[in-house]
Amino acid sequence: MLGLREPPDFENFFASGRLADPSVRDTLVSIGIPPQEVFVMSQRKELPLVRRRIEALLLKTEANGCTAGEAAAAFEKAEELVAKYEFDPGSFRWPPRPSTQFGSATSGPNAPKPPRSSGASRGKGIGKLAERLIVEHPDWTYGRIAEEVNAQIEGAHASEKSVRWYASEMRRRGVEGAERLKRA
Repeated sequence: MLGLREPPDFENFFASGRLADPSVRDTLVSIGIPPQEVFVMSQRKELPLVRRRIEALLLKTEANGCTAGEAAAAFEKAEELVAKYEFDPGSFRWPPRPSTQFGSATSGPNAPKPPRSSGASRGKGIGKLAERLIVEHPDWTYGRIAEEVNAQIEGAHASEKSVRWYASEMRRRGVEGAERLKRA
């Protein structure tokens, strides 16, 4: 059979993983295989791999040595893959949902912030005092303001540079009175 090409060996494409290569897909389509059939062929290879990955993720539990965060992240990823590839969730052995703050309702960039305690505020009030002194005493140097902050707040370690930073932030926010007179 001179000049005729042999039909492609599809199983070798599956075994080699080359089906994802665009040139292989284009070749298959160019010889008359519909694009949907090429997609089905690639899915046929991919689905067992995804299934094994989900099973491996579900084995990541605290009982198997993972941290609570790792177990929760693995559980969440397994749920995501089951939904994405439209697997039947009942076909997997699901461990109990990890009880941690890393679950889907409380993780990620839009997670609710933990409530602040009603006790003392976060800091000692150094920034607020420094800002108040900057506005009230425009004739004082930043070093003098830092000394005053340290004298009024026990354990404070304000420096000229930290007061300068507070003044800079105040100017950035447009606070009146945060400007300093230039020395001649």
